[in-house]
Amino acid sequence: MRSLRGAFVCILLVFCSVLSSKMGLAQTPAVLAQREALFKQHRADFDYLLGDWEFSGIRKQRDGSDLKLRGYLTAIRFPKGAVILVQDRFLNEDGSTFFEASTIIACNAALDQWEMATTDDGGFGTGLQDHAVAHRVGNEMQTEAHFATMSSRPSIWRIRHYDIQPDSYSVIAERSTDGGATWQKDYERVQVRRLGPARTLAPLITRK
Repeated sequence: MRSLRGAFVCILLVFCSVLSSKMGLAQTPAVLAQREALFKQHRADFDYLLGDWEFSGIRKQRDGSDLKLRGYLTAIRFPKGAVILVQDRFLNEDGSTFFEASTIIACNAALDQWEMATTDDGGFGTGLQDHAVAHRVGNEMQTEAHFATMSSRPSIWRIRHYDIQPDSYSVIAERSTDGGATWQKDYERVQVRRLGPARTLAPLITRK
């Protein structure tokens, strides 16, 4: 049984290798050159986000009142490529944590966009039900995010990072809870201020 299982794994690996090779051959030199050019053009789009930050702002409630937001955010680059890990923590008024999340942001040069996947760090096993696509437009980063996609109340957010400076940036978001038919303007406004410099994550595999 073990030998059969091992043979199956080997066959699967060979199949995947051949498939990958064929896909690579299907990419013409012109396509690969265009992808490389787009990667070089956009690989630093999210560099402004790297470092340690604090944020504060407001979010509109159902009754029209404002929920105050504050917390911390850290973004760190992976050792290679254009991949960033972001962690954020939202605080209650007494300084305790009421929400934490981790987000992977990666550049997809083939589709000319940045892609994100987020998981709730609260230990509730919600998986990767939050995902988004972002584009740099001038001095803004514009994102369309789909949150709580597996819940009974999914939502779509349009988020803008604007007025991007070395030590600060602003965020404004609108939200839809009906699949994009209607939008709640100015649903959230946040100011973000730098606390620490940009950093790169050390390689996890250190053996040569």
